[in-house]
Amino acid sequence: LGSPGESMAVDELTRASGLTRDQVEELIAQKVLDPFGLPDGRQVFRDEDLAIARAAYRLYSRGFEGRHIRSLRLAADREVDLLAQLVTPLLRHRNPKNRRRAAEVLADGANAGNQLQENLVRARLRKLLEG
Repeated sequence: LGSPGESMAVDELTRASGLTRDQVEELIAQKVLDPFGLPDGRQVFRDEDLAIARAAYRLYSRGFEGRHIRSLRLAADREVDLLAQLVTPLLRHRNPKNRRRAAEVLADGANAGNQLQENLVRARLRKLLEG
């Protein structure tokens, strides 16, 4: 939830992530990757896009397709929507104290959500293997 970090062009993203150009374009179409448009029309990717691209590469290498990865993006969108509901009242008032509090709530909520998701998946996969 911090600063955007460094940016890279699509060719740099493909080299750093292992994805093909077609896979990057598919992930953009599925709204998994969201490049930032520069005033000159170029699109660049930020550090979180690289982390997303590397994870997507791992999924592609296991046989996932863009539509499968899109399902994971939709789950993330739902989580963001839930977290946004928590902080909307704080963000209505534009003072810095409320913004800091909203950032804290979002960071903690995202962390707890990640832990919950990871452990739910782990428990269900264990049941699948034991099944």
